Amino acid sequence: HCRIAPFADANSMAAHAEIKAEEFFRAGEKALTKFSLFSSSSKYEDASDYFEKAANQYKIAKKCTESQHTSVVSHDTLLFPGQESGEAFAKCADCQMRMKENSRAAQYYQQAAEAISKANPIGNDTPASPVCSICCVHVFHAHVDAVTYYRTAISMQCDAGRFSNAAKLQKQIAEIYEQAGQMQEALENYSQAADYFIGENQPSSAQPMLLKVAQFSAELERYPAAIEIYEKVAKTSMESNLLKYNAKSHLLNAGICAMSSKDIVLVKQKIDEFNDIDYTFPDSREGKFLTAMANAYESFDPDGFADAVYEFDTITKLDPWKVSLLLKVKQSIEVDTHDDLT
Repeated sequence: HCRIAPFADANSMAAHAEIKAEEFFRAGEKALTKFSLFSSSSKYEDASDYFEKAANQYKIAKKCTESQHTSVVSHDTLLFPGQESGEAFAKCADCQMRMKENSRAAQYYQQAAEAISKANPIGNDTPASPVCSICCVHVFHAHVDAVTYYRTAISMQCDAGRFSNAAKLQKQIAEIYEQAGQMQEALENYSQAADYFIGENQPSSAQPMLLKVAQFSAELERYPAAIEIYEKVAKTSMESNLLKYNAKSHLLNAGICAMSSKDIVLVKQKIDEFNDIDYTFPDSREGKFLTAMANAYESFDPDGFADAVYEFDTITKLDPWKVSLLLKVKQSIEVDTHDDLT
């Protein structure tokens, strides 16, 4: 018995979907050229339907994604994955705007952004291929387009007063920048998302955004800003029976940021303030850990500092963010100790 190879069959399905997509896209463009003496709404509605069908068929085809893993590079320029689908959804949005259907237009712009961003994950696990370096450039341009579509959708959601929806889309932009390692841009977009959530009286949704802002602020060595956010989140957490147990970890993060600023007076001042925020903090593992590190820092004792970190880490694994900051603190203690001896 003869069986069709799955790979060849998959390529056949993709090619068929692509042909259908192009037919739908041409039908959409043709619909836009129709003339009517009465109303133009019907032609935009028809065109939007065709463009949406084209977008969905392009998503099925995944032509460009497959091209990345083969040696087929016959085009002068390689379309990035999701580009055709994204452009088709953007065409839908344009049709909706011409019909004054801004709510639907915003949804289509969101779909355009998602079609592109989901088809172009940022990471180091892309298989090696003859066009790999080209594709890396295309991934960058793909996400520029995705961000543009997201921003258009956000603007329209804000105009309609749907700030919660705008916040969710702003978060998507922040995640794109975070994955790309662009901390400043990620920070700004997480901050904007938090503002939208707070404006809609959704503090629980805003909190993860604020924590991201604090994280990146610390990585950019903007310690006062990070400390302020961690303290604010800790205070808010103490007001909730569900979240108050997380307050200690936020206070610890604030303390680590204070220590990273290399100001032992500030560290001790903050420890006293933390004890006022959460009266259980002094006797907690986090509180004792922070105090032990502060004492070692004040005594120019890098070994004592390392012991405190090791003891805490054996029970509660420190995340990479804390490890990175604490390593810098330890190095500064070693430098201060060396300078003191000389």
